[in-house]
Amino acid sequence: MVDECLRRIGRLSQMIHLMAEHAKDIIVMQLLFKQKFPHVKIRPYPPPPKKGGISWLAKNVEKLIITALENRKSKHDCIVVLHDADLQTRPHGRNDYEKVALICKKYRDDVIFIIAYDELEAWLLADSGLAQALNRKPKNYDNEIRPSKILNKWLEDTGRKHLTDEKIAIIEQILKGLDGTGDQHSPSLQAALKKLHDHDCLNEDTQKRL
Repeated sequence: MVDECLRRIGRLSQMIHLMAEHAKDIIVMQLLFKQKFPHVKIRPYPPPPKKGGISWLAKNVEKLIITALENRKSKHDCIVVLHDADLQTRPHGRNDYEKVALICKKYRDDVIFIIAYDELEAWLLADSGLAQALNRKPKNYDNEIRPSKILNKWLEDTGRKHLTDEKIAIIEQILKGLDGTGDQHSPSLQAALKKLHDHDCLNEDTQKRL
């Protein structure tokens, strides 16, 4: 039921303004949405090349949100801030994470704040299409330490490059097989997509159809 509603949103939404701590994270979400919600347009707000991280996001997120608000053509466009939870690897020293959360709360009427547990790569490990392409079985990796290392091992075992590039064409090849089904195994991805569904991203006509 949730999946069907989300697919309807994908057909009818106007735009998602997406900002994240790494350029590759935005590309991954673009590819995921390309499979799951092909009619959703994503406007990326990536960090500069070879830069990024939670400290960069904490320093720049408010400026990015303000820019997205200025660029937004409709009040029904979504503004999304995404970052990894990193609870397994950084249980202490959470100031930057807290700063991002506070800024998103400040703009809560306009911003959807999404956290990937424990890393965005857990959502990829949960994807049935990608797992099958890499000769693995999908499951919930939300509570694993460094899903990124697990994913890179899977990629390495099948002769693919590690997920470190910042070019969409290369990442698309690395993640060939991705079919957007990760929410079937990852509770955090399912929760993230439900947030998009629940947020007022849709115009009134669209809301009446849901």
